[in-house]
Amino acid sequence: HDMDYVGRSEYVGKNILINGDFSRADYGTTVTNTTSSYNNIMLNRWVMYYNGDSVTQGTDTIRGKLCYTFDATTGGTDGFFIKQKVENGSYRFSGDTLTGSIDVYRTIDEPIRIALGFSNGTSTNSGYEQMDEVICEPPLFEWTRIYVTAKMNDPYVSLTRHLMFFIKQYGNVPSVSVLKLANAQLERNDRPTAVEDVPPAIQL
Repeated sequence: HDMDYVGRSEYVGKNILINGDFSRADYGTTVTNTTSSYNNIMLNRWVMYYNGDSVTQGTDTIRGKLCYTFDATTGGTDGFFIKQKVENGSYRFSGDTLTGSIDVYRTIDEPIRIALGFSNGTSTNSGYEQMDEVICEPPLFEWTRIYVTAKMNDPYVSLTRHLMFFIKQYGNVPSVSVLKLANAQLERNDRPTAVEDVPPAIQL
């Protein structure tokens, strides 16, 4: 059920994402893509698109706290395309103001894009009909929190249209480049707030 939004009915918290702290790695603590696909599951719930890209579950101290990290490495020169799909997001969140935030550690001098969007409802969820994106240039080799806030108005509200949380970095991205992520959070709010510690029992 990794690609389904399940297991949250008994838990009411502010973080809409599952495994936003990257603590679950049921597919392995190191995973490498063998094809370019929107269904390449890396750490639980998190997808990387490009063939040859890989992720390792790491740890680092951020703001004085030991955290799990999503340590992504490119296999080619396409860059990074990382996302989590929130099931039925159009039906559940259209009309809401949402803020997505995440800690990033940049190692190459290319901007990072954080974005929210609705899928087009196809089986691959490869198209997006609303996209709100912020382009960020945080310092190199330093953990920095970035965020995007958007009013999620979907004119085609449907149970088959999903909400997408994206992190992207592309352009001049050499092979074997590294991008690290930590503490991803998506919440109903008009600004980012403190990262929620989600109980491990519901981190499916």
